[in-house]
Amino acid sequence: MTTQRPMQVGMVGLGRMGANLVRRLMRDGHRCVGYARTESTVQQLAGEGMVGATSLADLVAKLDRPRAVWLMVPTATVQSTLDQLIPLLDPDDVVIDGGNSYYRDDLVRAEQLAAYQIRYVDCGTSGGVWGLERGYCLMIGGEQEAVALLHPIFKSIAPGRGSAAPTPSRLRDGSAPEGYLHCGPSGTGHFVKMVHNGVEYGMMAAIGEGLSIIRHANVGKTARMPTSTTSTSPRSQRSGGAARSSDRGWWTSPPTRWPAHPSWRTSPGGCRTPVRVAGPCRPRSMRACPLR
Repeated sequence: MTTQRPMQVGMVGLGRMGANLVRRLMRDGHRCVGYARTESTVQQLAGEGMVGATSLADLVAKLDRPRAVWLMVPTATVQSTLDQLIPLLDPDDVVIDGGNSYYRDDLVRAEQLAAYQIRYVDCGTSGGVWGLERGYCLMIGGEQEAVALLHPIFKSIAPGRGSAAPTPSRLRDGSAPEGYLHCGPSGTGHFVKMVHNGVEYGMMAAIGEGLSIIRHANVGKTARMPTSTTSTSPRSQRSGGAARSSDRGWWTSPPTRWPAHPSWRTSPGGCRTPVRVAGPCRPRSMRACPLR
C-alpha cells in the first residue's frame, strides 16, 4: 500500500523497533530523517533511503515545519532526550514518545512541552521484531488536534484492516479496525499499553505454569520426556493446540512454537528469555519479568 498523505517524520533511536518503524514508513511513501548515537546504524538505514542525521540539531534542521519527531529510545533516556530537543523545536511541532514510558510521566512531559507550545503524544507501540511485516498496534494519548495531524503516520505503521477479524459485538468504524486507537488525553496511550503488557505477560505466565504441570505429571514416566521442540513431543502437541485456540496470536504461545530470530539473545541481567522489545533486563527495574 502507499499512503495518500505522505509526511516527513524524524526518528530518534534506530534500534530494532525504531529501524523497522522507519522501514515501514518509507515503504508506505513517507520521508524519514533518522538519528542514533551509533553512526553505523544511521548509515545502514541511509543506504535504504532514510536521510541520516549526525545530531539532534541536525535532525531538527532537516525536518519541515510543523515537525513530527518520534522518540524510540529506552525509557530511562526519554526525559534527557526531551530536554535536549525542546530548545531546538518551534511552536506547533509534535513529539511522539513511542516507548514504554510510565503514564504519569506523560502528564508531566505534556505540561512541560505545552509551555513552549510544543505538542506531546504518548504512543504505546506493540509489535516487536515482527512489526515490519505484521504492523504495529498503537495505543495513543494526546490532544485531538495533534493526533489527527499524525493519522497518516499511524495508519502506515498499524497492521491495517483485514489483519485480524473484528470483534462481532463492537463497532467497526473509526481507526480501531486499522490497528491503532486514540485512547484519550495525555497518558492514556501508555496506560492502555501498560494494561496490554499485563494481560500478555499474565497469559505467558499461565501458559508456562500449564506446561510445567504437564511436564511434571505422571505422563511418559516409562521413558524420558523428549526435549525436542518438534511437533512429535507431547509437550509440543499440547502447546500447539493452545496456540491455535489463543486469541493473542502465536507470539504469545509457549516457547516450543517460537521461531528462532537473530535479534534474540540472552539478557546480561540474568534472564534467559528472549530479548525482544524492551532490550536487556535490568535487575533493578521496577517492572519484574514474570518469566525469570
